[in-house]
Amino acid sequence: MADGRHSPWQSLIVAAGAAVVAPFVARFLVGVTGRIPPLSDLTGGEPLSVTQVSPVTGWLLAGAAITFLAMGVAIVPFARRGVLELRSLATRPGTKSVWQRYNLDLFAIALSLVVLFQLSQRGFVNMSGEEATLDPLAIMFPALLLFSGALIPLRLFPQLLRFVGSLMTRSRSLSLALPGWHLSRNPIPYGRLALLVWLTTGLGAFALTYAATLEQSFVDRAAYAAGADVRIVADQAGYLDVPDGAIGAAVLRTDGAPRLSGRRAEVLAIRPEAFSQVVTWRPDFGADDPADVFMLLRPDGTAPDVGVELPQGATTLQLDAVVVPPSLAEKAGSLVAEADYRVLVKVIDGKSRLWTMVSDTEITPEGWTTVSIDLTTGENDFPTPPEAPLSLHSLWLESSAVVGLAVGDDSILMTDALAFSAGGAEPLDLSEMTAINDLVIRGNVPGDTAVRTRFAALPYGVDEPTEEEMHASPLYREGDVSMWTVTPRPRASTNVPQLRRIPDDWSSPCEPDTPTMGDESPGREFGWEKRKIRRGAG
Repeated sequence: MADGRHSPWQSLIVAAGAAVVAPFVARFLVGVTGRIPPLSDLTGGEPLSVTQVSPVTGWLLAGAAITFLAMGVAIVPFARRGVLELRSLATRPGTKSVWQRYNLDLFAIALSLVVLFQLSQRGFVNMSGEEATLDPLAIMFPALLLFSGALIPLRLFPQLLRFVGSLMTRSRSLSLALPGWHLSRNPIPYGRLALLVWLTTGLGAFALTYAATLEQSFVDRAAYAAGADVRIVADQAGYLDVPDGAIGAAVLRTDGAPRLSGRRAEVLAIRPEAFSQVVTWRPDFGADDPADVFMLLRPDGTAPDVGVELPQGATTLQLDAVVVPPSLAEKAGSLVAEADYRVLVKVIDGKSRLWTMVSDTEITPEGWTTVSIDLTTGENDFPTPPEAPLSLHSLWLESSAVVGLAVGDDSILMTDALAFSAGGAEPLDLSEMTAINDLVIRGNVPGDTAVRTRFAALPYGVDEPTEEEMHASPLYREGDVSMWTVTPRPRASTNVPQLRRIPDDWSSPCEPDTPTMGDESPGREFGWEKRKIRRGAG
């Protein structure tokens, strides 16, 4: 000022100027980070595009006020002092900085040690809440450690300057003696410069190491979200062919519950061998090798058997069947309704796709019918036809009517199923399959059961047929067959009476409080345990 005094207006001018240019400087500096690794790998070396989404006026005013107070308060003791008075004070400089005078540096060092001890005891991640969060102490510790570490040499730096100054004053050269005398007499201002240099150097070193940490953090987060090097999420993506030289694994994510319980959970279906080779895995979160964990799903290394394997090259399934009709007396009295049925099968192909296939003809109560199922196509919309090898997973019946019950209270006679291929017909052994959901199958039933049931009760005035007439009926068949008896089922019911290949015991994780449910045994400890699936699930 003109009178040689300092004024707080200087601080106000600096704070106001900083508030004006701060938004432009901030946009520029944030944009420049796009040119610096690791962000430069994502932006191609181009600056980041910065958009202001909310007003910053309040933040600017608060920052300007803090700047004014920081600068204004610092000059308050000197604002009313003249130049001569300030020079007089400069001739008698202090011997200790404010940090050493109040031992604030020792307090900062002790605080750093306490924070370090707390972090070593409870870790950097806080698990006390509903979600895992980073401990606030872990965020402030690097800055606190950097600052307190810089204060340690700051306490020793004045002594070092006094020693250097004393050596310089012993020189006969006046150009060395005068600076040495000044360093010995007033070393504190140079300590502030040294502190600034140390903090800047430490911040630069932290930035260099943090760049690699930040890049690894981006990689870990992307790997956590994707689960592998490449992840394809689309309808039927699990059936895509893996390119040559690459390894792929199909994954199904769904939810489920034991039986009809409302306690649902997320379910992830995998093939342990392939999944262990492609999944992104961190050994610090689990076993060194993911196969050590996932192969527990298949301790013997064998995939579960979920179907009866069909002959190589099989193209058609064929069987003869007839609906056991009501007697002529019941039919004449309209006491029962006759229904036609279709045969449906679920077949698993070489890509583990579950195909639904339907017979081309219907089973009727009018006579024996040869029913064929084409194994080269299905009701599904898979992009490619079924691929060998094929396995028969289940077989069931449904009414051909579009309304009413899916299955009535009927019995159906069937012969053994045949699989046709280029080599001819081959009978199927379905002994490994199980009848579930109230389906009753009886073997060694006489083939003439249908015709004898038809003529078991006759209306008034109808003569009983002779054996020759019954043999000529389309309901007659020689030999023994199987009889399927089903109970009525609404179309909305998922308990489908069917002949199904039930897999063997499978391994699943279970908790100590897992309840006993039917033939499922409770978990004894958290880990993998052999369990049985519910026999009878639709």
